[in-house]
Amino acid sequence: MQDYGVNCLKGTVMQAYELKDSRVDWMGSIPIHWGIDRLKDVSHLRDEKTATKSSDEDYLELEDLSQWTGKILNKRNTLEVASQVNIFYEGDVLFGKLRPYLAKYSNSEHSSAAYKSMT
Repeated sequence: MQDYGVNCLKGTVMQAYELKDSRVDWMGSIPIHWGIDRLKDVSHLRDEKTATKSSDEDYLELEDLSQWTGKILNKRNTLEVASQVNIFYEGDVLFGKLRPYLAKYSNSEHSSAAYKSMT
């Protein structure tokens, strides 16, 4: 059976592929040659932290990320942060693990620091 799959993340129509059920409700059908893995099984969790205070506007809290878009809405300094924060580097993917259903993520374009529940 051939069908046109719709890429749910970008809203574009792909070329004709045989489809299978992804067994993920929101994802629907996917091309038969695709696999599905959990993010934690295909990525490395960075556990580097710092307590260094800085006036640089390079710190992110969970509410600084837009849902489902990957856009950074705001940056802050760490002068008033009471605890250690995670360090991230250029090219890292930031993901809010506190409430993953909010789909708050970003692809880091520079090295910086993030709230402890964001990895």
